[in-house]
Amino acid sequence: MVLPRYSEEMVAAMKANKVDVQFTLFPDANHNSWDATFAQPGLLNWLFSQSGSRR
Repeated sequence: MVLPRYSEEMVAAMKANKVDVQFTLFPDANHNSWDATFAQPGLLNWLFSQSGSRR
């Protein structure tokens, strides 16, 4: 299990490096967070618009 604080720390580090990141915590989702995630408006459009390396 990955504790939410580790994700929060990663997001904070990314923001500190000017990475455009969106983080949503679903506190009641437990291990089934993908249902709530994939129900987010615009997620699939954003996901499938990504391509190539962003180095």
